[in-house]
Amino acid sequence: ASGGLRMGGGSQEFTWGVNASYLEQNDFNNAQSGSEDDPFKNKTAGFNLAYKPTDRASIDFVTRYSDADADADWQDCVPSPGNDPCPQVVSDSLPDSSSFEQLYAGLTGTVGFFENRWTHQLFLATTDTENKSVFQFRDFVDPGLVLVDTFNADGTLNEVRYQTNWDFARDGVAAGT
Repeated sequence: ASGGLRMGGGSQEFTWGVNASYLEQNDFNNAQSGSEDDPFKNKTAGFNLAYKPTDRASIDFVTRYSDADADADWQDCVPSPGNDPCPQVVSDSLPDSSSFEQLYAGLTGTVGFFENRWTHQLFLATTDTENKSVFQFRDFVDPGLVLVDTFNADGTLNEVRYQTNWDFARDGVAAGT
């Protein structure tokens, strides 16, 4: 199942937009062998707002939220050295899971001088991410031994950027000539 929604509008000074999407699948297999189908879900929503009071100044805000979950068995069978590569099927006996959640927000302000030949831009953003995965698999030598590998990554990235530009040529003519 999947679906999405996008709406927006605005005027000469203001524009806005909102979007949301959803995807759910139960028919993918990322194992090197085997045929098990594993579920995947992804939900995303976003919003943007722009304000342009003059042709020389603007402020833009963007935010996005994503949430994804996947159950995947990267090992659908237990190989034995020197034998059939997959003599023992272990589908769903060791479910692996991965979850991802992220919130992003960015704000950009731009101002121009000298007929917008010289522009200044300030960008502020934050990204908060939470990623968790659990992988379970059987030992190749001793299939009765279950090994577990976990991964967690939680963090926030904050950005501040400033950029200035000078437009030396406008309409194919260098400035000052």
